[in-house]
Amino acid sequence: MYKRQDHEFVIRVDKKYSELVYQLTADGKGITELQLEKSLMENRRLGAQAENVVVEFEKQRLKELGKMAQAELVKRISTVDVSAGYDVESFDGITDEIFPNRFIEVKATQGNEIRFYWSNNEMRVAKKKKDTYWIYMLVNFKEDKPQESIPIIIQNPEHCIKKNNCLIMKAHTFLISEIDESN
Repeated sequence: MYKRQDHEFVIRVDKKYSELVYQLTADGKGITELQLEKSLMENRRLGAQAENVVVEFEKQRLKELGKMAQAELVKRISTVDVSAGYDVESFDGITDEIFPNRFIEVKATQGNEIRFYWSNNEMRVAKKKKDTYWIYMLVNFKEDKPQESIPIIIQNPEHCIKKNNCLIMKAHTFLISEIDESN
């Protein structure tokens, strides 16, 4: 709740949209509900398209390695479990395993810089899965030419990003919660 002069008002944003709202309002300008809805729909559409591109990229990679059965099993998990912490299940292509062992979080931007939001859930899953967790970043992603995008691939990003002197991780939001009485 925010109190301004003699008026009180509450702004509640579902946590899954908080990063987008932050991005859209970071410049100090307001945003209407319609603008937010339009932006959310655009981001979902772009994200789904990028995930489909990565699925096809992975299928092709596995076929080139002679792993036809694994190529057929690559799937977009985000359509059935948005809380998985990754978007695509694939295979390393080294073994003949039929259980996924490459878990891919897809990020896309229409700009040319590497810049993305990585949720706490995604980081938690990356930390647990270590070398089997990957981020595939599609920069300069063009909706009319999606197949032209070649992903920038980061294996074990939870470890790699912290050690990379070309990337920086910054917190932009903080969770504030009530202190548990027992603490």
